[in-house]
Amino acid sequence: MFEELVRTGIAKITYRHRIRFGPISTRVALATECAADQDAFWPFHDQLFELRRNEVTIDEFLMEIATNLSLDVPAFTGCLQDDVHLARIMEDETLAAEFGILGTPTIFVNGVQVAAFPAETIIDVVLAAAGEG
Repeated sequence: MFEELVRTGIAKITYRHRIRFGPISTRVALATECAADQDAFWPFHDQLFELRRNEVTIDEFLMEIATNLSLDVPAFTGCLQDDVHLARIMEDETLAAEFGILGTPTIFVNGVQVAAFPAETIIDVVLAAAGEG
């Protein structure tokens, strides 16, 4: 349903990183942005939650996902090694701190924080804000 709201222009999704949980959070945020460079942000994001890390390092896990998604692994690795997106991720972190955001996900509709779950409730809020509900 979210995809339909975005496709029809009723909603826009902006993803921001919250990395207050340490170096692994930063590494994962960098990896998702490096995947985004290859138009694979959401598939990479989804695999982060679908796969188990087990007994491998975080970098091995991120490379496993990049390989699973058939990304250009040398480009992905270079992006990670060079911290290409670190400045933007740190901007997201600063913005989250300014808004007092402590956890994820945090959802805003028209600039107002919505503490509404499940997803159907959020969709209702979006539709109402758009005058569609």
